Amino acid sequence: MARAKSTHQRRKPCAPDLAQPEYGPITGGTIDEPSVLDDLPELIPVTGPELDVIETYLGNLIDQFLLDAASDASTSTGFPALDRD
Repeated sequence: MARAKSTHQRRKPCAPDLAQPEYGPITGGTIDEPSVLDDLPELIPVTGPELDVIETYLGNLIDQFLLDAASDASTSTGFPALDRD
């Protein structure tokens, strides 16, 4: 026995209703005056390995900065050279 065709139209699947962001495009600003949006939580979780990487990178960067400053200071007058251990 043949099945009768349904006269009801099938609805197309709908996309989920996604929440819109609370902020919109920045207007009236210039490139010289960037707008900063801090929507991070008060405390940002950082794991131990992440902290090790940050300390290693910043430690090397600060060491290089101090060495460059010491080199510049020893070649110019008025500033004593920095002593490093």
